[in-house]
Amino acid sequence: MSLTLNKILVLCALLISAMLPGWSWAESAWQDSSDTVGEFNGTVPTADSASIPVYQGSVFLDPAKTNEVAFTAKPSEFSADVSVSKLLVTNPQDREGDIIATPRWENQTPPTVSLVWADAATPDTLLDPQPVADRSFCAQGLAGRSLIAWAQPDPQQTMPLLYLLTSTGYPYESVLTLADQKVTLKIAPAQGDLISVSAAGYDESSGAAKTTVGGSITLTVTTKDCVGNVVGNIPFVIKRKDAENRQGVVNNTAPVKLGTTELTTTATEYRGTTDANGVATVTVTQANGPWCKNAVGREPRGYCSGQ
Repeated sequence: MSLTLNKILVLCALLISAMLPGWSWAESAWQDSSDTVGEFNGTVPTADSASIPVYQGSVFLDPAKTNEVAFTAKPSEFSADVSVSKLLVTNPQDREGDIIATPRWENQTPPTVSLVWADAATPDTLLDPQPVADRSFCAQGLAGRSLIAWAQPDPQQTMPLLYLLTSTGYPYESVLTLADQKVTLKIAPAQGDLISVSAAGYDESSGAAKTTVGGSITLTVTTKDCVGNVVGNIPFVIKRKDAENRQGVVNNTAPVKLGTTELTTTATEYRGTTDANGVATVTVTQANGPWCKNAVGREPRGYCSGQ
């Protein structure tokens, strides 16, 4: 029996010695495999561009449509949001299907931006001057206008890069192009004219006020606020057009004079201010002038009270 036991022990020893090389190889292979694993070189995420959204208060202004704005609104109500969670990324995608994540500003530092304004008809030319922040659009003569607004970075700063990211895969980032996203704003018209002019001796049939050579015509200017109430102490401007005779021929000799201001060209301005009752009178003369019709136009300057 002891012989049989010895045989069993010898057999077990042989089996163990035969298995040890396999164990050693398996352990070695497991250790070596970690040295050969590397990052998969895939494709970067892409997007057409990114833009900074514009808000009126907490209301997002859709750049794809015309946004209606009350004439009593003020530019200070509008803002641009540079938060990465609010940025508008156009057509983000990853060819390998990795998950697009929230973009990131370089060094986690967003740029300083401000809103700029232009007329919708001339979007590449900024309004000069820019609208005053704490005055209504109507009070600044912008009621009834179509404007555009967009975020403009501070030119004095170094613009941080904006990265498009994915939450899976590698590579996981690319640089985004920041585009101007302009929003269109339709400012509601005012309730009536902010300024009106009447002339003594105005003739409806001829559409003009007449006087003899050496005589004068009195203009009455009335200024109103944005809801049609008469308001005083408002500055205004009067300018002339080309003088035409009955045949429609321009004759600008002997320029028309408003008060003491001679309107020598169509660019010359007469500047006045209404009194506390919202009224101003202006005397129009034309010494030795030819028989011509002189057209004058007016526009408000300054701001309407209470708006």
